Amino acid sequence: MLEGLKPPVKVWPCKIRLLAETLSKDDAKILLEAVEGSEWRVNALQKALADRGLSVSDTPIHNHRNKICSCYRL
Repeated sequence: MLEGLKPPVKVWPCKIRLLAETLSKDDAKILLEAVEGSEWRVNALQKALADRGLSVSDTPIHNHRNKICSCYRL
């Protein structure tokens, strides 16, 4: 009856993924392309997003770009 019983895996939300989910489909696509691409430096992208009212620090951008956030562990 209890074969295979395992605790649930806790997945911490990625700030970039959460932010993209709050945006329109087009804006989310632009955000993800900017974060995942190499055209933007991390700090410059963070500042550009802040200038547009989107609060995200450089660490989540770096982590998502380098595929070390929870998005790539799902």
